[in-house]
Amino acid sequence: MAQHPARRKLFNPFRGTVYLNRGGYGHIFRVADTAIVVKIAHRIINGTTGEEARAAENMEILRRERALYEALAAKPPHPNIVHYFLSTDIAIFMKFEPDTLERRLSCRFATPIPEERQFRWIKEIASAASWLERLDYFHGDLRPENILLDETEHVKLCDFGRAQKRGSKVKVTIYPFYRSDKNTIAGPTYE
Repeated sequence: MAQHPARRKLFNPFRGTVYLNRGGYGHIFRVADTAIVVKIAHRIINGTTGEEARAAENMEILRRERALYEALAAKPPHPNIVHYFLSTDIAIFMKFEPDTLERRLSCRFATPIPEERQFRWIKEIASAASWLERLDYFHGDLRPENILLDETEHVKLCDFGRAQKRGSKVKVTIYPFYRSDKNTIAGPTYE
């Protein structure tokens, strides 16, 4: 009979926060009764060699994201980039936004999206991406779950963990097939 590894407990170093979501390399918490979210990297204590290597990679991604947010903070804010407050060695603090483009698109049949709003989103995403490029960065992970929507459904680009400076060498920075439904199968094998 196969043994299942013991379920690990999520350690939250920030009292008074509520768990919101798990990302590719970190956890997102909201500071209760505020408009602040905290992003911390996945870390493993006393894990296997592979788990510890992945945790080190997660910390490197967080460090890179922190560096970009700090570079952006030195510039006038862009209306379509999530508002960054500050960061520490293990966390990034930013403004809470109530929705993501991914969630909004998933309920588009129940709540239709007016065409003019769709065009506005395209313009706002392009504006934010263009602004990053003028600062010599590219996002590296631009997809609906990394595009937040504020209370009035304006775009706020976030999640800069895969962002790179122009001229950087990268292993992979694309998603060959975006899958909005996690159960969807796509790719050359299935075509």
